[in-house]
Amino acid sequence: MKKPHKVVAAPKTPTPDDLLTAAQGQLAAGRYREAISTCKDLLKIDNRPEWRQLLALAYAGRARELTAKGMTKEALTVWENRTQIAPELPAELDYLTLLLRLGRISQAVALGVLAGDRLDPAALTALRSQLAAHYLAGKAEVAAGLAADDPILVQGVAATQALDAYCAGDDEALRAALAAIPFRSPYRDLAQILKALQRPPAASHEALELLARVDDASGFAPLRRACEFALGPPQTLTERLADAGETTRRFAMTLAGWSEQRQAIWDEARRAGNLEPKTLLRLLHRHRTLLGETWARRQGLRLLVAGFPKSAGWIKDSGGPQLSAEERLLIAAWRAEQNERSGNDLDAWDAYAQHLIKNRIPEPGTDDALRVALVLRRVDSHRDLLSHLVPDDDPFVPTASLAEAVESSLHFDPDDRDSYERLVRFYLRGPDLKSARRLLDLGLARFPADVGLLTAAMDAALAADAHKKAARYAREILALDPINTGARERLVKSHLAHARKQLKARRLDLARKELEQAAEWEPAWDRSGRLRERRALLNGLLDLQADPAQGAAVLRTQVQTMGGGMAAALALALEGTAIGRPAAGLLKTAGLGKAAVADQADLTAVLGRLRTHLDEEAGAGLAPELRRLLEKPLSAAARFPLSQAESESACETLRRAELEQARLAFAEAALKRWPGVPVFELHRFEAGRAGRRGHPATREIDRLAEAGERAQESGDQRTAHRIGECLAEFSPFGHFGRGPFFPFDDDEDEDEDEMGFNPLGGDLNDALRVFIEVVGVDGVLQAAGLSAKERATFKDIERRLGHEAVISVLITMLGDHLPDLMGGFPPGFLPAPGPAPKPSRPGRKPGKPTGQSDAPKTPDDDDDPEQFDLF
Repeated sequence: MKKPHKVVAAPKTPTPDDLLTAAQGQLAAGRYREAISTCKDLLKIDNRPEWRQLLALAYAGRARELTAKGMTKEALTVWENRTQIAPELPAELDYLTLLLRLGRISQAVALGVLAGDRLDPAALTALRSQLAAHYLAGKAEVAAGLAADDPILVQGVAATQALDAYCAGDDEALRAALAAIPFRSPYRDLAQILKALQRPPAASHEALELLARVDDASGFAPLRRACEFALGPPQTLTERLADAGETTRRFAMTLAGWSEQRQAIWDEARRAGNLEPKTLLRLLHRHRTLLGETWARRQGLRLLVAGFPKSAGWIKDSGGPQLSAEERLLIAAWRAEQNERSGNDLDAWDAYAQHLIKNRIPEPGTDDALRVALVLRRVDSHRDLLSHLVPDDDPFVPTASLAEAVESSLHFDPDDRDSYERLVRFYLRGPDLKSARRLLDLGLARFPADVGLLTAAMDAALAADAHKKAARYAREILALDPINTGARERLVKSHLAHARKQLKARRLDLARKELEQAAEWEPAWDRSGRLRERRALLNGLLDLQADPAQGAAVLRTQVQTMGGGMAAALALALEGTAIGRPAAGLLKTAGLGKAAVADQADLTAVLGRLRTHLDEEAGAGLAPELRRLLEKPLSAAARFPLSQAESESACETLRRAELEQARLAFAEAALKRWPGVPVFELHRFEAGRAGRRGHPATREIDRLAEAGERAQESGDQRTAHRIGECLAEFSPFGHFGRGPFFPFDDDEDEDEDEMGFNPLGGDLNDALRVFIEVVGVDGVLQAAGLSAKERATFKDIERRLGHEAVISVLITMLGDHLPDLMGGFPPGFLPAPGPAPKPSRPGRKPGKPTGQSDAPKTPDDDDDPEQFDLF
């Protein structure tokens, strides 16, 4: 038996209310085409005035959409439909503006006059300013459609006089004409613009403020925009004009004082801007007389950098003379500078400097000598290296050669005081006190009253424990700069450090003298009282050595004044350790033998004192006895309810202090409050591993790796990087970059000219990839001698990262060992690996001239090259 067919109900015809609701929603959402269709359906039901006005709104919205897209003719048609459907509504400003834009001025004037006061006041003001602008432009249709007494016509006389006076440069006539233009005139915006143009170049900010008062709807807004372009910074004018129209560009350039020739050259260069360098080279050569021979040649050299040395012949092809030896070296230096990672920029600039002095060593202070000095300092000034590098003997980071180059520059430019200070600071980080003193002697001999160099000298003295000398420098600084708070603080600390030194040597009289001098220089701004507190503790320790009973009483009073607790105990223990007194006995003498962290405020104070000590004694850390005294009390203090930021700060401070037991306690307490937070997982892992040998459990590795992934996903790159560094220590291949979950650099490969290279050479890497695919990842791991447990760890990494990532890691990490694993590979299948990349040559001291240049000889070298500006 057949089933009866289901009868499909006919679609429900929408009611007028349904259509009205839909049309209103479409208008609110900006879906004007749909709203037009819906409103037409409404009018088929009933031609109500309110529904016609709703359709008029939809037409207006659609017309504005089309205008914004540049479809002006289509927009005009829609506006006319809007006028036909609702003729009772006044013409809108956007419609009238479009009519003026399309040259239908008579129609716009007529509609504007009809609209009259029915227009919004702001719209009416904008319309009249647009009509005024067209009237000034000589459009007769404006005058034909207006009454003879209309302000546009009456005040147009004064506006025309003002324009003529400005073009003629007659400031007095301009001021008189502007005075005749009323405030509410249709030409008010023009008056504002002309007043802005009257401002002198030094008051360009005032001119721009006046221009900003001209509204975007004004008829004079295009003129305002062109003036804003012209009055801005001259060096960025062309950038501002990039998207401007032809008329605006021409007007702005003329207003900025550009000649017709200059405008034509710029326009030609703009059209050729995206073309190949050879086209621009021909342009430069063609206009070299107008641009200046030296400038045009220098810019031409810049265009050769990217393709050098293959591009060396382009400049001759464009009509210019072939490259000289000097120019080749300069372009090679620019080329090396673009690829800083190659490490060749120092050698390249050194070769250029040697060429500049190969025939004659210029006299210090001359322009030629200054040029050599700039070349020798180029790498440091361009990359700002000496401000953070540390002296070492690593041939791949030739810091010594860099410092020698900067020091050599002082032979040619001995008045560059910044280089003296940069070199001194660099050597102090070594610390290389001998070199630092040598540079200080040279610098201070030339700049004896320079506060920066005196401060560096004071720091060098402190680094050498020469506290008397440091105090002398501090006094010299304060004589020059009495409010130098840094020098005053250093001076007090110097006296305190010298007092500790004398206490340790049991020279009590000298120690007391140092403490008295420290009191004289204590800064009034020391609100925390830390310096006074340290001086008081040292006074107590001095009394303890002179009279144990009296000294013990003084210390007990002092620690009570400090509030007792663990913070006071730490302060006393640090001072005692500095003079060689055992901390445990000293704390017992002061009544702090069983000190504990009293409360959260005491914990905050303890951590603050620890951070201050670690900052001031960079690299020194805590004495083992102090760590033993602090571990248990601080571990117990992990119970206090800290905020997440406070907990993170506490863990980081304890890490720096190597208080791993306490750090572990704080990390675990934080993880109870905020489970899974990556930074606390890292602190827990590292503190738990402290002092332990062997490989961590797989579950620990997994937990930390998951925390690293969460950090990566949340954007906490710093924690993700630290976790990656930590996990890399336990990788079966050792450290490989940014950790197992992000192990390789995803930058695009560099081309060969930029010194990019693979560990085994590009061709060999392709063969190794084939080898790994044939043998399999697990087979390579077995051949490398990894245990089953280590292979399992690596396979887990493969699951996380994917097969391709693991192959890249294998090629990079096993590197030179992979060919040894490939003994069974068919002979001749693999290409021989290329020569290993050589480390950057530590540069010799460039300031010592040689008879011959180290630069390679090039064909067609010019023996008398033209000199060009470097930068």
